[in-house]
Amino acid sequence: MKRSRQLALIAIGFAWLVPCVIARADVTSFIDGVGELPQDVPGENAVLAKRISHAKDLIAKGLLSEAAEHLEVLRTHPEVSDVDVVIADLLFSAGRGFEAQQWLERASAIGPQRVGIYLSFAELAVRQRRWFDGWALTGLAERIDPPRHWSPAMKGRVADRLKLLKAICCEGRSDWDQAREAYSSLIEASAELSETVARQAYSGLARSCFLAKDYQSAFTALTNLAAKVPAIGNPDQMMAALYEQAGMVAEADEAYQKSVRASVGGQQTAARLAYARFLLHTNAPEKAKPLLGDSKMPVSGDPTEEAERFFLLAVSARLEGRFSDAMTILSKLHQERPDSVAAAMQLAVVLVDRQDESMRARAMQIAESVVRNLPSSSDAWATLGWVQLRLGDTAAADKSLAESLKLSKPSRDTLYYMAEFKRAMGKTDDANALMQLYDTAAGPRFFARDQHSKPARKL
Repeated sequence: MKRSRQLALIAIGFAWLVPCVIARADVTSFIDGVGELPQDVPGENAVLAKRISHAKDLIAKGLLSEAAEHLEVLRTHPEVSDVDVVIADLLFSAGRGFEAQQWLERASAIGPQRVGIYLSFAELAVRQRRWFDGWALTGLAERIDPPRHWSPAMKGRVADRLKLLKAICCEGRSDWDQAREAYSSLIEASAELSETVARQAYSGLARSCFLAKDYQSAFTALTNLAAKVPAIGNPDQMMAALYEQAGMVAEADEAYQKSVRASVGGQQTAARLAYARFLLHTNAPEKAKPLLGDSKMPVSGDPTEEAERFFLLAVSARLEGRFSDAMTILSKLHQERPDSVAAAMQLAVVLVDRQDESMRARAMQIAESVVRNLPSSSDAWATLGWVQLRLGDTAAADKSLAESLKLSKPSRDTLYYMAEFKRAMGKTDDANALMQLYDTAAGPRFFARDQHSKPARKL
């Protein structure tokens, strides 16, 4: 798969070293069903939300027919797209996806020319990354006149959502020009976009321009995004993230430097941390040091930023071979933020190489806990496999590393773990081949070639 397509299709969360201010999140993060309303809406809509909430309770009890009957009064409500869509949304939210889709299929047979039904099928296609199907369905939905009973606000929301879905589908198909046109159309057609839609529209426009190699237009879109949603950060930082994801290291470095110089007020710490993440990801801990400050002196009043800064200080310590410092920082961070998966995995890797057997046992406890909490994480399984290998349990390590490979393409760390496992099994040629991949992989290089040349000690 080409790098440009990876950039457009991979849903990137806030991984510990990848700044992803405008990377496209999974579409389900903002498609929550046109019919659903929040519970705290004022006035008449609060009554509507209460009715939908009661229907949700009925569905949870297995009373689907009763829920449908309870919602029938909303059939011509100006703020409800389609009662059948609402029921399907409630089924989806209850984890009953097959029934939800069946409900929509039956509804489409009874009344096929309904905008809400087409929109729901388009959303489903996008969730499943069936880009052409989603693109075709949004096009068909746009040709259908909306119901007369819809309020102007409902018509506007549905029109915006259809435009957004079409743009995402164009992006998913790597049709950057059409995606750019679709995102621009959404921005131009809507007088006042909600913050969520504005984020998606402007960031999508920036990505599309970037992937079409129109970098100036991409930066303009990011500048407009920052003006609309100031909390999102400065445009130089977002542009740097795009350069980094595209593997344009020199351009990313320059943009991150500009971001640090241009940032003011509350954005300063975020800009410095983003640049430090990039420098550590590209194995330049010495350059990152001035950006991170001292572990004994806080630089931000934001607890989240401080936690990230401490984590990056630990990463820097590992890269420089200061393992005791790394352990001290990670232990404190793990104690204060036990839900930080990245810190937990890093701590397990550091502890398992200590001389103290209680620390090595603690490494196993942490690695097992992470896998229990995140059984679908490739990195979690790889970390567990490495800890098991270092503790001498090659059979368990084999199973864990195999599970990691089933879930995702191996990271740089995982390549090293696999190489050392093959070496422990006496498969030197396989180990050397994996080390060649490790040497050329992207990401921080935590391990030297001969770092674990001695056999692992059993616990």
